[in-house]
Amino acid sequence: MEVDYSKPKIVCIDDFALKKRHTYGTILIDMETRKVIDLIESREVEVVTEWLKKFKNINFFNRDGSYTYAKAISKSHPNAVQISDYFHLVKNLCDYLREYLIRKLPKLLEIDGFFYEEKISINQSLIKTKYQYENEWELIERIKQMYADGNSYSSIGKIFNLQYRSIKRYLNTSQEEIQKTKVTLTEKQEKKQELIDKVKELHKKGFSKRLISRECKITFRTTNRYLNDNVTTIRENFKASNNNFFKFKSEIIHLLNEGLKKDEIYEIIKEKGCKYALRTFYRHILIVIKDNANEIINKEKPTIKIKSNKIISLLYRTIDKISDFSIELYDKIIEKYTWIPTILNLIEEFKELVQNKSLNKFHTWMKKASELNIKELNSFLGGIKRDEKAVKNAITYRFANGLAEGSVNKLKTLKRTMYGKASFETLKRKLLWCEYNK
Repeated sequence: MEVDYSKPKIVCIDDFALKKRHTYGTILIDMETRKVIDLIESREVEVVTEWLKKFKNINFFNRDGSYTYAKAISKSHPNAVQISDYFHLVKNLCDYLREYLIRKLPKLLEIDGFFYEEKISINQSLIKTKYQYENEWELIERIKQMYADGNSYSSIGKIFNLQYRSIKRYLNTSQEEIQKTKVTLTEKQEKKQELIDKVKELHKKGFSKRLISRECKITFRTTNRYLNDNVTTIRENFKASNNNFFKFKSEIIHLLNEGLKKDEIYEIIKEKGCKYALRTFYRHILIVIKDNANEIINKEKPTIKIKSNKIISLLYRTIDKISDFSIELYDKIIEKYTWIPTILNLIEEFKELVQNKSLNKFHTWMKKASELNIKELNSFLGGIKRDEKAVKNAITYRFANGLAEGSVNKLKTLKRTMYGKASFETLKRKLLWCEYNK
């Protein structure tokens, strides 16, 4: 169809990919009729300039922050009003501040957990995690009770140091499965006891330990263990009677009461003769903590670890739209990271001055942002200053580049249906035909 070059007066302009990261085109949309006017197979300044000169009556151009289009419009329509797109301005500001938060914040934010403990109505002793329970069945029952009381997966996971999938598996475990596993465990204990009795019987008959190992299909070390009168079918933790680690028990309890961390305690008792690896030490010290809980005074405040992406998400969404997050958690975080509200308020203030068309507040906002002297934010401010006139027009006028984004998406859909086999001219004719023959 023939393009009417005299008709459009208010347009939005944007680029689109013909081959991503290689070749791009330019699309022009009439904001009054909401239809695509024309498109060309380039976004070079010279080509776009000559193309736009054909449209004599355009008075308003709505565009993103592209320097290419700003220059082409200035050359072809020097008297036209250029309006920077509000959506792109806010998005670019959020993206720059996102880079700053990623650089500034640790991946995990640690905050005081006492307030959280009160909120989910649990006893302080539960903070010690899952090791207080005699067996897995008690832990499952406790988790099910907490979930029934209204606690989320996230809060349960923070208390018991469990992953989401482990909590889900525990909650999906039925009473029948628990009973069945208990029965299976009992059967295993009975079979183990039969094997122990067989080993002892063969030894009484004069069989050597090596022959017993072959006959019972167990290792020589296991044979020795089964011949011990103290052996039992119940799997127990290491005890002081057979593990020299526990000669450090009194000192470990004393150091825990002094408020030292586990790795600090490890270094102290290592110098005094403990030969265990750090991983083994951690496993043993948990037994000491569990068996001597009444003697240990917990001086260390319980903490909650929160991923920093919860704060980063606040650049784009409100607190109620972020999963496993709350105003209480946010208040605790900003007690420690007091500068976070300043960053988030920048975005809200910018949105507000645009929505209220408060052009007089624009320079105040720019000055305030500049005084923060943040590298990423300064890059954004530099772009604003280079395109200041168009940005001010974005505050003054009520135009948005959403039409261009929607038209580009429509173009992408048509391009995919052609599987890249047709020429640009065919794509152009097909898009224009769809626009004017609905």
